[in-house]
Amino acid sequence: MISGLLMLLLACTGGGEPEPPATTTEGAAKATRSKARGGRKGPAEPASYSGIAYDNDRQMAEGPNVLVVVWDTVRADRTSVHGYDKPTTPITAAWAEKDGRIYDRAVSPGVWTLPSHASLFTGLPVRAHGVNADSKWLEDDHETFAEAYYKAGWSTYAFVANPYMSIKETNLLQGYAVIEHPWSPSWKNKARAHLERKLLPDDASSNVSPKWRGPGGPSRNKYVYKEVGPLAADALFRWIDQRGPVERDRPWMAFLNYMEAHLPRVPSQEARDRVMTPEAQARALTVEQSTTTFHEYMVGTRDYDALDLEAISSLYDATLVDLDAAMGDLLERLDGRGLLDDTIIVLTSDHGENLGDHGLMLHKYTVHSSLSRVPLVVSWKGHTTAEHIDTPTSVADVMLEVSRMAGVALPEAIVARTAAASQPKDAAVTEFTAVAKGSLERLAKNHPGKNLDHFATTYQAIEQGPLKLIEGSDGSAALFHVIEDPAEATDRKSTDPLPTKALHGALEAWNDTTRPALSATSREEASDPEFKEALEALGYIE
Repeated sequence: MISGLLMLLLACTGGGEPEPPATTTEGAAKATRSKARGGRKGPAEPASYSGIAYDNDRQMAEGPNVLVVVWDTVRADRTSVHGYDKPTTPITAAWAEKDGRIYDRAVSPGVWTLPSHASLFTGLPVRAHGVNADSKWLEDDHETFAEAYYKAGWSTYAFVANPYMSIKETNLLQGYAVIEHPWSPSWKNKARAHLERKLLPDDASSNVSPKWRGPGGPSRNKYVYKEVGPLAADALFRWIDQRGPVERDRPWMAFLNYMEAHLPRVPSQEARDRVMTPEAQARALTVEQSTTTFHEYMVGTRDYDALDLEAISSLYDATLVDLDAAMGDLLERLDGRGLLDDTIIVLTSDHGENLGDHGLMLHKYTVHSSLSRVPLVVSWKGHTTAEHIDTPTSVADVMLEVSRMAGVALPEAIVARTAAASQPKDAAVTEFTAVAKGSLERLAKNHPGKNLDHFATTYQAIEQGPLKLIEGSDGSAALFHVIEDPAEATDRKSTDPLPTKALHGALEAWNDTTRPALSATSREEASDPEFKEALEALGYIE
């Protein structure tokens, strides 16, 4: 059945021939830019390009700018936007409540970085695009929204703090003509300085902390300088200003990825003061918070007491305060350039984070709301009306809605594929459908004799009306009333057999009609040693 968002786009066809933007080069003339598109004169230092073939003759688009912001690893229930009782994101909440569509039941299609971003970028559920633990490469035949916008005449740009989204390693960023990272030559020193300003001298909690006593000592791998803060806005506006004369009158489509909430977590002292008690602040400096220690907790070889768990949880909250400040800076600068009236802004996340929920830490290993429920706001000043939407909505659908708003004629291939893989009516599906073989082998090696069945289990969940059904590959099933029981603490499967059966049927029907990806490239491990070290530091390799 076709979701409401998708129905709005079925009339969209055609997209013109592929035509990329003109590149700037070393010593190129300074770009100028009309206020409507946000350009100014700026230095001619070139950005880092993705290798896309440029064609100055492609059509000139008419439409608004589109800015997609992903707060990596942010769960909805910890944000002021979605009613959290701590002031974690009040600036963002004020912006969203002014003229934003706030999706109170936004559901991520996946529960970790690669499959979730692939769904956001293609509009497809995880099973349809095939990006997962056993296939980390987004095949070229999956045309992305960035490619569609680019062919339709938009300039495209990405500033991404998550190394796992490297175009070289995963191909997720296809369609972005210019791609930069905090470790790009123009930004690496500023990124390092930004992180080191936030490090506390007595902190021993993570593998970037000055007093870390874990394996390898404090990590200074370039990829761990993932604290973006204001750098993302600096990079975005520099790119806008530096676009060449062919590009500067085009609308732009940009993607910004922030990693503050992802391990290792290093919130500023100001953020800690905002949402952490003195006792939790003190404990947060000493309690070890790494992928290794969190796995020890999950398999039962490490205990965290109540104050440990409070420190871990509230330190996470503090990272959201820093994200809120960065979002506020971005919005203020957009407004100062007169761009808010001409830019559709999407704010969301790829997944949440377990913070002791259901005995779990990190992401993966479940499809509970601690991972599946994410923030989602769509705002276009003067065009969208402030409202809360309480229907389960998949983040996979958001760029379809935005494309309709922006007037982008999507290629028939995108329309057809997303129609064939649409979410069940008034429902949303979350999937965790593959476990990395190497991860299981490492867990077994590190925890001999422990029962690791849970870590080998994959899951699907369907959320419809007030209910959510979770089914595991081990034959397990659980039903939750997510309105009355948002923490999903009480399984109602035995007391509500009819709704359980109905949701099971809806999920089975969707699985039967949603075509799995036909081809997949297996990339179990990264080949570059420094990149692999970064994935270990960030917890992607257990």
